[in-house]
Amino acid sequence: MKEQTKRALIEFIVFTTIINLPFITISTTIGMDIFFDSFQHPQDYQFLEYLKTDSTAGENTKVIIQKASHPKFDVTYGDAIVYYEESCGFQYGKIDLVSTELQTTIYYIITDEENFQYQPIFEQQVVGKVISNVGSDLWNTISLELWETAITRLNLFSF
Repeated sequence: MKEQTKRALIEFIVFTTIINLPFITISTTIGMDIFFDSFQHPQDYQFLEYLKTDSTAGENTKVIIQKASHPKFDVTYGDAIVYYEESCGFQYGKIDLVSTELQTTIYYIITDEENFQYQPIFEQQVVGKVISNVGSDLWNTISLELWETAITRLNLFSF
């Protein structure tokens, strides 16, 4: 009986660890505070695939963003933001300068590092702030899909 209990406990621990591996991956990628906040504000976090960047000349990446609708959304110098342009669609860039003119916040990102050319991004264009760049491997993709499903469809806080 004692051996059976020991084996059942080991099986439970292994099963629990395997089931939670995707969430462990996500919590180490975005941090515990953001991980827990994503369950309280599921509509304010999103996993975006294949964003074009200004600095990578057409290369694509995967990112987790905190949307501008988040109650504690704040963007400062050095943050990477996701923004929308009609001509290019969704893109992201790193903020190099922030300016407020006539009650409108304008973020400037460097589009040409050699010539220091800035591109203005208006507050209305900002979709969100990049929380984390994510690798393109299969495990990260599966983990992110499970996390996004958990916060949007299986979340007890959202009911």
